[in-house]
Amino acid sequence: MSTLCLTRRKAQLQLLADACARAARARIGLRRPGTPGRLSDTRLRALARDAVFVEAPLDPALRQAAAGQSVEVIFEERGERYAFSASLRGLADPAVEAGGAVALLRLGLPLRLERRPPRRYLRWSLPPMPAIAARLTNICDQTLALSMRLTEVSEGGLTGIVDRHAAAPLATAGPFWAEFCLPDDSQTVECVVRLVHCEAGPGEGQTLAGWTFCGSDGPSTSATHLARIRRFLVEHKKRGATSGAMV
Repeated sequence: MSTLCLTRRKAQLQLLADACARAARARIGLRRPGTPGRLSDTRLRALARDAVFVEAPLDPALRQAAAGQSVEVIFEERGERYAFSASLRGLADPAVEAGGAVALLRLGLPLRLERRPPRRYLRWSLPPMPAIAARLTNICDQTLALSMRLTEVSEGGLTGIVDRHAAAPLATAGPFWAEFCLPDDSQTVECVVRLVHCEAGPGEGQTLAGWTFCGSDGPSTSATHLARIRRFLVEHKKRGATSGAMV
């Protein structure tokens, strides 16, 4: 691991430790391939050498989930919204509970934190415009690549149509590089995305896939591309595009 990666990980762990120190509010849910998981309220409580402790939510599905299942946690710190994935390790030993009065879930230490966009953002549906083709390439396995026809672009992510057979391995494939050109702009937009949900597409053999933007190892570059998307959305909103909206 490079010095830069080690420095970034140290900074991320410090950010997570600060959030735990103030018992930051968070949302937690089981990660279910291909479907959006239900999120429950919780709080970050403690960061250990090999684990993160969060308050056990009332949702019995989380309390009774088998060890090893993957969960997603979303929280805010220093004015930014973050998310991480971790493996569930079950209810914590009472000895580590704050004052012995709060039931805690023990999670494995996350590999990284990902910045998430604000919960309110511009969204623009694309059907009135010429089709936008996007190329998706898996970050860890570049042989896993596919094409997608975008149907919606927002500050939070992308939605598009892919071939049903090509969509089969997406749920467990991790993050992808997405490359596409916005209308009236020949410069390629490049960003990191992660699958959020899949559902039956409008046509036979099609899958509608929703993706959220993730942070990349080049945060300034990522911010530049996301800023271009926002300018595009704002411009079309100014033009009075009926398909643009704040959500």
